[in-house]
Amino acid sequence: MLKQLIHKGGSFGSLLFLSLLLGLLAMIPGPVSAGGKLRLLYFFNTSCSHCNAVAPLVKELSKTYPTEGWISSPQDIKGYPFPVKVGSKDLAQKYGIQGVPTIVVLRNDKPCVKIAGERDIRNAKAMLHFLNAGALTITEAMESGKSGEIFVAGWISSPVNIIDGRVPLFLSDRVKKIRVKPWLPLGEDGGSRQKKSARTMSEVLNKPVALKGVIEKDAQGNPLFQVRTEVSFK
Repeated sequence: MLKQLIHKGGSFGSLLFLSLLLGLLAMIPGPVSAGGKLRLLYFFNTSCSHCNAVAPLVKELSKTYPTEGWISSPQDIKGYPFPVKVGSKDLAQKYGIQGVPTIVVLRNDKPCVKIAGERDIRNAKAMLHFLNAGALTITEAMESGKSGEIFVAGWISSPVNIIDGRVPLFLSDRVKKIRVKPWLPLGEDGGSRQKKSARTMSEVLNKPVALKGVIEKDAQGNPLFQVRTEVSFK
């Protein structure tokens, strides 16, 4: 039908219909590669001191993101503003739960990233903000095979947990990691500050960051993330 109208022409009404049809087709959104709706599965136990320490933070997150709680056995769960159920070993294995507290982040109902342990959960708000804004995890970025600039979020990590110009730094989602070239002054462990108020790599160690950049190859042919821009949200 469309080919006939294009090649043979047609009445004014047919051409008007074609114009309207093409306009409507252009308005149909394509598939979403990132972003999407986030949902949280929170695995915890009320007898766990680390779980109790982050409980107020998780309750606050549940106001923004739909949350389900999962515990290993019947417990006193009064005060939690989201539904809490007793889970099973099969459920824990399904989501790779190795300890509590752990938040499994689902994007469009598919596991996206795990935020495990008190330290990472204390920084979960920033990580969720980045993911909600459309950032990919390192795993998603590598599996997507995208070329050109990508928008990713993850934690900055070091094998020796310090910033040193001789030690490589990585951007990690705690499952996969990629070496990242420092985009800030190294800081107190690996060099002096350029300005007293400047941020340094020491300050972002073990913290979530959102970065735009490209995946290149280093001299040995290994993947290296070259940062173009650090994305910040106020």
